[in-house]
Amino acid sequence: MAAFGSASTTVLYVGADGSVVERALPDLGEAGDTATVTVVSEIEDTLTAVVETGVDCVVSEYDLPDGTATDLVRRLREEYPALPVLVLAEDAADAAESVEAGATDSLTMGLATASEELLAGRIEGALRRDDAPDAAAVTGRQYRTLIEHAEDIVTVIAPDGTIQYQSPSVERILGWDSGELVGEYVFNYVHPDDREEVRRRFIDLTEREGTVIENVTFRFKRADGSWVWVESVGSNRKDTTVGGYVFNSREITDRRERERELERYETVVETIPDEVYTLDDEGVITSVVPPAGRDLTVAGYEPDDLVGEPVSTVMEEDDIETAEALIRDLITGDDTRGSFEMDLVTESGDRIPFENHIAVLPSDDGFRGTVGVLRNIAERKERERRLRKAETTFENAQDGIILVDVTDDGRFEIQRVNPAYESMSGLSASEMIGRTPREILDGEIGDRIEARFEECIEQQTALSYDETFDIPGIPTHWHTRIAPVVVDDEVEQLVVATRDITERKEREQELKLRNRAIAEAPIGITIADRTRPDTPVVYANEGFERLTGYDEAEIEGRSLTHLVGAETDEDKRAELDAAIDGDEPATVELMLARKDGTPFWSRVSVAPVRDEDGNVTHTVGFQQDITEPKEYEQWIERRFDEFSEVLAEDLREPLQEAQAQLAAAQNTGDEQALDAAADWLDRAENLLEDLTTVHSFSVKSRDISEAARRGSSTSE
Repeated sequence: MAAFGSASTTVLYVGADGSVVERALPDLGEAGDTATVTVVSEIEDTLTAVVETGVDCVVSEYDLPDGTATDLVRRLREEYPALPVLVLAEDAADAAESVEAGATDSLTMGLATASEELLAGRIEGALRRDDAPDAAAVTGRQYRTLIEHAEDIVTVIAPDGTIQYQSPSVERILGWDSGELVGEYVFNYVHPDDREEVRRRFIDLTEREGTVIENVTFRFKRADGSWVWVESVGSNRKDTTVGGYVFNSREITDRRERERELERYETVVETIPDEVYTLDDEGVITSVVPPAGRDLTVAGYEPDDLVGEPVSTVMEEDDIETAEALIRDLITGDDTRGSFEMDLVTESGDRIPFENHIAVLPSDDGFRGTVGVLRNIAERKERERRLRKAETTFENAQDGIILVDVTDDGRFEIQRVNPAYESMSGLSASEMIGRTPREILDGEIGDRIEARFEECIEQQTALSYDETFDIPGIPTHWHTRIAPVVVDDEVEQLVVATRDITERKEREQELKLRNRAIAEAPIGITIADRTRPDTPVVYANEGFERLTGYDEAEIEGRSLTHLVGAETDEDKRAELDAAIDGDEPATVELMLARKDGTPFWSRVSVAPVRDEDGNVTHTVGFQQDITEPKEYEQWIERRFDEFSEVLAEDLREPLQEAQAQLAAAQNTGDEQALDAAADWLDRAENLLEDLTTVHSFSVKSRDISEAARRGSSTSE
């Protein structure tokens, strides 16, 4: 195997994708210029490659097709106990298991892919440990030369914990002269927070001969009093020439800080509510860390299912073009990060809006990929949509709307008004914004408005009321609703919505007048519901009660045909039913019965009531008592019939005599007979005039009766 820093270094990668090591080679320093990576996938292939190719270091994924990295380490240690082996574990538990099995070092795959520099440092450290000289192979001047020029600090510690020897490198690294700490208790120079752990590890070393302790990291005091992080490897070998325990220590302050930063980064990544991902320079997904508390990615995939897939799996072409343009700007410009909005394509095919924050991964060789953070903005988009809707509603509302800020000193400053309020009030926004109602409307009106505001604040509930303003140029009647905006139990703003109800008030007054007129009308008025079976009455005025004896509660829910009595003609009843359910106005005169059973003649006029779509919904009915004129008409008819019989009898004799005299006169030429016939004809004419007079009187009587039934009078 080649020594670290020699002309050629071969790294054997065991797993599916050796690109993670290839990306770390530039950070290996001089060794990286000539280092090569060989990739195998299984344990058996690894053992063959170690024999045939002279491998300098093995880097293995934890999960392998024919076992795990711990199986591989155990096999290698049987034949190659000193071969550096670095395991890329899935988690801390696997990493610990790998080291216990004999791995030189272990690192989580997440950290390895996130930082090539960290991975290179771990490979470099493994190679250097393999290069440590064996004291049994060198002696005398060679050993001293190696010790004096070693990069690490070589320390020999006696069983009682005192320092027996330190190599000259202690001055360069810690600032102490090489012999300055000899005889000192070593643990007095270990940081108090690390002291007990280091002492425990030292005791373990002293109690088991032939053992080695590695990866002992702690803080050691420098000559200037500051603390530096060191990493030590200690051995307990039976060697009388040394007379103590040998420790090789190197400063890892910078590396430790980088590791701490990576740990902080990893902690942040694992706890933030957003998803973190990385892409290579070809747009292939190399890692995905779902939001904290989630196992699946925001697109609904298992994280491993996306690794190795093109970003087009979850992004649409337009968004990819936007991302590529942003990346080009970041590469050529001064900015290191940027963001854009996109729709993420989920596994089920849905589109969810996200904000994609991306940064270019740094590299000495140019662009090598990006890291991104996906933030779900669906709720924000929905809030923006609602805000736009609210803004549109505010600007286009027919009601006047005012936003009033409640200041700390109790002022009610108008913050915003919509166009409808400007139109209603006759004031422009510039005249109102920043001012209070008292400043805009002097006197009693301004005081009244602010008193309402104070009432709303005191109750912290919405307040509605109608009010009248006798101010020229603005509506007389307004309906106002004040709603408080409460934050932390304090009213910060008032939302005032005002509506002009002048026309409504006028209509209400007209409706009240009409309702009173209908209620007090001297005739019966009913309204029946055509949408219900049998067209029941839903309203009856007082005139109906006076006419029929039924009050509104008694007739409600019943049809008008409830008034039909025993003396009602069946044809007239059928005519009334048809009129009530008809589509045209109709009038029926028929005999009905009052509540007490008394029959009476009624003139019933009905008309359909239609809604705005032309559908008949109700029937309005008007009932008049026509008993008196109807009985008078019947009396006149009877008298006329009697008179007609008498008149016909009286007229028969004159006509017969006139016919006889006329016949005699025609036979004899008797002038006297002709005169007698003329007399009889005059008598008949007088009787006919009497008959005409009686007929006229009868017709006039019927006209009067008809007018009485209609409630009007007949002129001559």
